[in-house]
Amino acid sequence: MKSLLVSLLTWLAARIVAKYQPAVVGITGSVGKTSTKDAVFAVLSHRFRVRRSRKNYNTEFGLPLTIIGVDSPGRNPLGWIGVVLRGFGVLLFRGAYPEILVLELGVDRPGDMARHLAVVQPRIGVLTAISPAHLSQFSSFGEYAAEKEQMIAALPADGLAVINADVPRAAAARAKAACPAVTYGLAPEADLRAVALEPKLDRPRGSDGIAVTGMTFKISWQGQIVPVFLREAISAPAAGSALAAVAVGMRLGMNVLDCVEGLDTYVPPPGRMRVIPGIKYTTLIDDTYNSSPLAASEALRTLAAIELDEDDRRIAVLGDMLELGPTSEQLHKDLGAETHDRGVDLLVTAGERARDIARGARDAGMAAEAVQQFATPEEAGKWLQGQIKIGDVLLVKGSQGARMEKVVKELMADPLRAPQVLVRQDPPWT
Repeated sequence: MKSLLVSLLTWLAARIVAKYQPAVVGITGSVGKTSTKDAVFAVLSHRFRVRRSRKNYNTEFGLPLTIIGVDSPGRNPLGWIGVVLRGFGVLLFRGAYPEILVLELGVDRPGDMARHLAVVQPRIGVLTAISPAHLSQFSSFGEYAAEKEQMIAALPADGLAVINADVPRAAAARAKAACPAVTYGLAPEADLRAVALEPKLDRPRGSDGIAVTGMTFKISWQGQIVPVFLREAISAPAAGSALAAVAVGMRLGMNVLDCVEGLDTYVPPPGRMRVIPGIKYTTLIDDTYNSSPLAASEALRTLAAIELDEDDRRIAVLGDMLELGPTSEQLHKDLGAETHDRGVDLLVTAGERARDIARGARDAGMAAEAVQQFATPEEAGKWLQGQIKIGDVLLVKGSQGARMEKVVKELMADPLRAPQVLVRQDPPWT
């Protein structure tokens, strides 16, 4: 029954796209897809009628739902009948339809990208970063990366490939494009480059500590320098998402200043390096949506780059990284060693696999008292409530199954905002 439903939804989605012919912006990678999708949406909606992938609808089910314009009804059979009827309605009766679709194209197993490309043919493709994630279904990292890069190879000659220049496979991916390509990132060779990245700091009233409210940087593009401020963002990948969005906007006829103005409405999605005020005038960097070795390393780099007062601490709260295959233990240990090397003052781990993060940190020379291990995120969060102090900055990160957002909920200054700012606050997670 499931395969029949997928086939029907896929058929409907492909024909809806063929009927309305929206410009399609496809976004893939293993890190930064959702943040980039939201940044592209913020820029393009400044001028166009745009629809983006709903929630994390980037699978064989999710892609058709976005194209049809409905949410998943979950396990409700009547709801799925309604989805199909809605799809036929969109197909048979012409109405207002988005000019542009901004779609995440996720890959979990071989053949996923080909299935996506049978439904939509992106005119613009954005390749964020590819890291060792979801490798359990692939024979090698190379096979996994090649699956993602199929989107770039499939772009039309009059399309545009937008490629992250900060990753090792950038040149290989660019070589697969049969269309013009633009690279973005911090690397000096990037066509569209972010420079002078700085956290925007604030000292809350009544506090001796410093809080982070966002970040500033400058876009360097063909001799132009344009300043940007991103609210509630604090990472180089956030700047990268903004750069990719600007590249897409300019390809569709917007100038760089219009694109930057569109970014005024952008904030990182829940759980993606989003800055949240914590109790005791602390700052939480919520990166709990998911984790991989590359993403965790980048998050630690961001934490290390924040300039704090002398008595303030950098605290890393790290959970399991899942779906890493036979290299899982070593990758967790490597992350622990990097935690020490980045100058983290306190490491708190939650989960069975995360114990290897703690082992790696201690093996690298981190003091035993600076490493704390807990079985669950709830235990870690409650312990931290009594340990943190004014001015501390805490990075919280883990894979979806690690449920590290529970740590953030324990520590955020306004927990009533959890449904709006944290991940996994809806059924079936709650």
